[in-house]
Amino acid sequence: MAERTFSEIKFLMEMEALFFGSNMNSYFTFEEIHKNRTLTKAYYPREVYELVNDKTVAPPKKEPDEIRVVSADIATMSGSENDASAFTVARLIRTNSGYDRHIIYSEALEGAHTSIQANRIRQLYDDFNCDYIVLDTFNSGIGVYDRLTEHTTDPQRGTEYTPLSCMNDDRLAQRCVFPNAPKVVYSVRASGQLNSEIASNFKDSLRRGIIKLPVIEDEAKDILDGIKGYNSLPPELKVNFRLPYIQTTLMANEILNLEFEVSDSGNIKLKEVGGARKDRYSSVSYLNYFASELEVKNR
Repeated sequence: MAERTFSEIKFLMEMEALFFGSNMNSYFTFEEIHKNRTLTKAYYPREVYELVNDKTVAPPKKEPDEIRVVSADIATMSGSENDASAFTVARLIRTNSGYDRHIIYSEALEGAHTSIQANRIRQLYDDFNCDYIVLDTFNSGIGVYDRLTEHTTDPQRGTEYTPLSCMNDDRLAQRCVFPNAPKVVYSVRASGQLNSEIASNFKDSLRRGIIKLPVIEDEAKDILDGIKGYNSLPPELKVNFRLPYIQTTLMANEILNLEFEVSDSGNIKLKEVGGARKDRYSSVSYLNYFASELEVKNR
C-alpha cells in the first residue's frame, strides 16, 4: 500500500474479490465514463489548499461567461445500508453549443445533521465562488434548505452567511422569510418521470463528451507530486489532495453498478445492486440536468 502505484480500487478488486464495473443490465458503460476522465487538475476548498504553498490548487478566477455550481444529494443516516450525502462542484464553461461541465471537486459525508450539511454547502459555495446551488430538497433535504434560508454563523470559520432562496419553486421560495434573499437554490424533488429525464440526460452528456471528470488516481500521482509542499505533508493530510480523484472513481463505480428497467409508462428506473449506493451519481446527475436547463434558458 505504500508503493507509488498503489490503487485502492484495484486492491479491493484483486485482494477482496469485490466486483467493480458494468454488467449486461447496466444503464451506463465503462467506456462512457472512462473517456471523459480527462481533467488533470482538481481544485480544493480553503482548508485543503491552505495546507500547501501553491496557489495553483486554489480555485482559479472565472473565465468570461463561466458559471459555477455546487450540487448536493442529501442524507442524514449513516451506515452501510444508508445513503451518504454527496457534494459536487463544477465549472460550466461556455461553448458554441452550450456548457461543458468540468467536475473539479467532490466529497461525501455520512450521518451529519442538516445544519452541518448546510454549513458545508455554504463553505463550498463561497470557496469556489459558486453562482448556484443544486439541492435535493426531498425528505431530509428540506431541512438543509431551510437552514440555507436563514442567517447562520459558521462555527469553524466564524463567517456569517446571509439567507439564500429558491429559484424554481415558489412554495419553497415562500419558506424563506427574507424577500430580498438571492434566489440561487435550484430545487430537485425527484419523481419517476424526472428521474428518468435526469438519467437519460446524463447518459447523453457522457456520450457527447461534455462532462469532464478528473483523471484516474495513477495519473494523478505525478500531478500531486508537482504541488509545492505536498510531499512534505503527513499521509493523513496528503489524502485530502487525492480525494477528488478517489471520489470520482467511487462515483464511476456507483454509476456502472446501476441497473435499469423501463416502466409501463416508458420511464427509466435506475436501481442499486445489493448494498451499493448512488448518492454520488445523484449529485453529479442533478448538476448535469441543471446545466442543461441553463443551456435552454441562456441560449
